[in-house]
Amino acid sequence: MISFWYYPWGKKDLEITSSAEVVKLAVSQVRIFVYGRVQGVGYRHSLSRTATEHGVGGWVRNRPDGSVEILLQGKREVLEKMIQWCKKGPSFAMVSDHEISWEDPERIYGTFDIVF
Repeated sequence: MISFWYYPWGKKDLEITSSAEVVKLAVSQVRIFVYGRVQGVGYRHSLSRTATEHGVGGWVRNRPDGSVEILLQGKREVLEKMIQWCKKGPSFAMVSDHEISWEDPERIYGTFDIVF
C-alpha cells in the first residue's frame, strides 16, 4: 500500500510499504556523505537547483561535523549523474572524500529540499 504524506506548505511524499511498490515505481535511492570544504560554499543550494532540474527528489543537510548528507531519489541513470556532481560540487567547494550507499526507499519524495 502506498500512502501520501501531506505537509501544510503543499509538499507531498509517498510512504512505501512493500518492496514490490518500489519496483512498480522504478525509484532508486542513494544516500551520500561528502566531506571537505562543503559548508558555506553554496553546496546545498547548488545541489538543490541541480536536483530539481533533473527531476530528482530528496533532501540535503549540513551535519555538525562539517560534512553534508544527501538523500537522492529518482531513476538510477539520473542518480549516477547526480553522484558525479556530488563528488565535485559547485565551483567554491572542495570535496575531499565521500561515502555512497544505495538504499530501498521507505517513502518517495516529491520535491528536493534543503533541510535545516
